[in-house]
Amino acid sequence: MSSWPILCLIIFFVCPMVWADEVYDLDKIEILAWKDFQQFNLGDSTKLTSEHYPHSSLRSISVLLRDVPGLILSQDGGPGGRTSVFMRGVDSRHVVFTLDGLKINDVSNVDRQFDLAFFTTPLIKEIVIYKGPQAVMLGSDAMGGAIELITHKGETAPLTTVQVMGGSFGTVDSSLRRDWATNDRKSKGSLVLHQMRTDGISRLNQKRFHAKEADSASVLQVSSSSGHQWSEKTHSDLLINFIRGRNELDGTKTDNSHDKSQNDQYILQQKTHFKLSPHQGLSFRNGINRHQRFVDTLLQGQDSINGSNIENEFLFRQKVSNQDYLMGLASQHEEFKLENMERGFDVHAFFLQSAFQFETLKLQAGIRSEQHQKYGDFQTGSAGLLYRKNFHEFGFQSSQGYKAPSLYQLYAPEIAGDPIGNQGLKPEKNNSLEARWEYWDSRLGGGVNIFQNNLFDLITYVKGQGYLNQSEFTAQGVELNGKVVLSEILCRASYAFQDFKENQEVVLRRPRQNWLVSIVHTLTEKWEFETKFKWYSHRFDLDPDGKETKLNSFETVDFGIRYFFKKVSLGLRVSNLFSRDYEELYGYSVMPRAYFFELNSEI
Repeated sequence: MSSWPILCLIIFFVCPMVWADEVYDLDKIEILAWKDFQQFNLGDSTKLTSEHYPHSSLRSISVLLRDVPGLILSQDGGPGGRTSVFMRGVDSRHVVFTLDGLKINDVSNVDRQFDLAFFTTPLIKEIVIYKGPQAVMLGSDAMGGAIELITHKGETAPLTTVQVMGGSFGTVDSSLRRDWATNDRKSKGSLVLHQMRTDGISRLNQKRFHAKEADSASVLQVSSSSGHQWSEKTHSDLLINFIRGRNELDGTKTDNSHDKSQNDQYILQQKTHFKLSPHQGLSFRNGINRHQRFVDTLLQGQDSINGSNIENEFLFRQKVSNQDYLMGLASQHEEFKLENMERGFDVHAFFLQSAFQFETLKLQAGIRSEQHQKYGDFQTGSAGLLYRKNFHEFGFQSSQGYKAPSLYQLYAPEIAGDPIGNQGLKPEKNNSLEARWEYWDSRLGGGVNIFQNNLFDLITYVKGQGYLNQSEFTAQGVELNGKVVLSEILCRASYAFQDFKENQEVVLRRPRQNWLVSIVHTLTEKWEFETKFKWYSHRFDLDPDGKETKLNSFETVDFGIRYFFKKVSLGLRVSNLFSRDYEELYGYSVMPRAYFFELNSEI
C-alpha cells in the first residue's frame, strides 16, 4: 500500500485545530464518540429499516439484502444453506458485517466469510450497506465494503411485538420482542426470542444429481440489547446475543446423505460513552464474537471448529464549527482451533478521520495504521468530497482496503498429503474509486454510481498446492436506481452492470448484469400489494471436477399482500411465483414456488 503522503500532510495540518476550540463558535450539539460511517465516508450507502422487513418472506437478513442494488447473493440450497454476498465484483470474504460496531464475521470459517444463513431480523433496527473499502474504520476484512447491523434498544417501550410466519416445506418462523424501559427511561432495551424451523428442500440440484432428500434447517436466537444513562455525562450499552443454527448438508454429487452441521455464535459487547463537553466525547468498547461449529459428515466423520475474535477500542470525537474529527485506538485478538491446529494473532491500530462542511461542499479524509503480528506495519487511507445543491448530490470517494489471510489459510495442516496452509501468503489489497450523482424529492428520485475496484494479491486455493496469492483483476461498472411515487403506488427500480478486466482466471458466481423492479400499491389504508421482478444475466462457476461451467440467466417474480388492522397485520407472500428452476451455484437447488402466511401484532 502507498503511504498516502498528501493525505497524511492534510491530517497533520488540521489536527492541531482540534485542540484550539477557543477560536471557534461551538455548535450546541450532543457528541457521542462512535463510528459515524455516513459522516466520514462519502461513497454510496443504502439504509434498510424495520419498515422494509414485512416485505420479506422469511426473517433472514439475506432475504432483505437481495433487494439492494449492487449486491449479489448466492445460497447453497434452500433456507439454512450457506449464503454469501458479493459487492461490486469483490468476493464474499471481502465484506465485513458489524453488529453495533462489533465485527461478527465467522472466524471459524476458512476465510472469515460471514454466513448469512442464520442471522435474523427481529433484533435489528437498521441495516446500512456501505459499498467500497471501509478499512480506515474497520481494518482487515472490510476490503470491499461493510454491512452495519444496528439493534433495537427499547425505542417503542413499553411494547411487545409478536410475529408468526408459516408455509411451504413445513416452515414455521416466530419471534417475540419486548421493548422495556424504567419509569425515568434512563434505562431501556429490547429482549428478543426468535425460532425458525423448516423441513427444507434438497440442497443438491434434482436435475443434475437426481437428489430427492429434503435437508432441514433450524435457528434459535436469544438476544438482549440495552442502553443505560448513568448520569448526564455517562451512558453505556450492553449487547448479548446467542444464535444456534442447524442444517443438513449434502456434500458432493455422490454424497446425498444426512450430513449435519451446527453453528453456535456467542456475542457479548459493552460500550461506555463519556460526554466531556457539548462538542467532545470519549467511548470505550469491548466485545467478543465466538463461533463453535460442529460437523458430522458421512465422508469425514465428526469434527469441531472454534474461532473467536476479541476487540477493544477507544474513540475520541470532537466537532468544532464546521469540522468533525474521530480518533481511535483499537486492538484485536483472533483465534482459530481445529483438532490438530490451534493458532492466534494480534493486531493493533491507530486511525484518524476528519470531515469538513463548507455550506454546499463537504470534504473527508482518513488514515489507518495497523501493526499486524505477522505482517508488521500496514497503512490504508481514504479521501472524498460531496457537493449538495437543492435536491442534487454529487460525490467522489477514493479508498484503500486490505484483507489479511485467515489463520486457516496460513497454518492449516496437510490433508492426505496435499498442502493447505501457506505461511508465505501476502494480504489481499484493493484500490477503489467511486463517483456518483443522486436526486431525491418526495415523489421522484434516482441515482447513478460509477465504480472501479483494483484487486490484487488475491488468495485462491489450488488442489495439490494449497492457498496461493494467484490472481488479480479490475472490477468496474455502473449502478442505476430510482423511485417514482404516483398517488397510492410506489415504484422502485435498479440496474447494475459490472465487468472484469485483466483477470488472470475466470471470476466466479458474479453475473455481469442484474435488475430489479418493485411495485407497492397501497389500495386503501387497509390493503397493500407488492410485486417484485428480478433478472440476472449468466454467470460462471466450477463443477465438482474443477471444470468451468456457464450458468444460465434467469428471472423470478415474488408477490405479497398485507391487510392492516389497528395493531395487527396479516399477510401472504409468494416467492418464485412461476417456480423458475435455476442455479446461483453449480449443482445446488433454489427454492421453488413457496407460500408463506404471516401475522404481526403489537401488544
